[in-house]
Amino acid sequence: MKSSGFQDSAEDTERGEAGAFSENDSVPHQRAAMSYLAGSRFSQTFLDCANDLIQSIDRNGRFLYVNRAWRETLGYDEAEIAALSVFDILDPECRENCATLFRDIAAGKISHTYEVVFVAKSGRRIPVEGKISTDFKDGELVATRGIFRDISKRKAAEDLLRDQKLLTEKLIRYSAVPIFVLDPQHRVTDWNRACEMLTGIPAERMVGTSNHWQAFYGEKRPCLADLVIDSAD
Repeated sequence: MKSSGFQDSAEDTERGEAGAFSENDSVPHQRAAMSYLAGSRFSQTFLDCANDLIQSIDRNGRFLYVNRAWRETLGYDEAEIAALSVFDILDPECRENCATLFRDIAAGKISHTYEVVFVAKSGRRIPVEGKISTDFKDGELVATRGIFRDISKRKAAEDLLRDQKLLTEKLIRYSAVPIFVLDPQHRVTDWNRACEMLTGIPAERMVGTSNHWQAFYGEKRPCLADLVIDSAD
């Protein structure tokens, strides 16, 4: 499997760059220290201890480096990774979009965060979110580095919350009991069918307004729901 420059830097350090660590020469010392931290075996160990999925790929999408968390999460060994392209581990539903993103990255257009879906060797879909940095040489993309976090649990929680919200909306909408719902600013968010039938006022006229009092009083005054909201402040 190819390296991403880590091994070469480590060998340079071992051959003598450590000799620049002099108490009387702070600049070479700092440069040598930075070189060591950026390219030594320490860096590879550090990356392998990270919980995030870290990868480096070349301009053709071939993997130059992946860390242990990446290998363990996706289930590929080093021999398999050497034969893979980044597009082999992307969910088919996001490949086209990712191809566009890759072209943008090659053109130097970098977003703050990227959200994609990886596919493990087992077939398990793994939604991830992360950042990408680039290496250019003579104006051409040489490699990218990505740090991604598995957001499967967050996505599952979001899906559950969305499903619960949809279920609640359906229960309210089709309940035989007249129900209307206000937000903290006393605006109507739900005005169900039973409420429409009882008051003769369609939901379109009420939702998004604070005119719910019109269904019950001849002049504007708080309803019980308003008093409940105010008492919670």
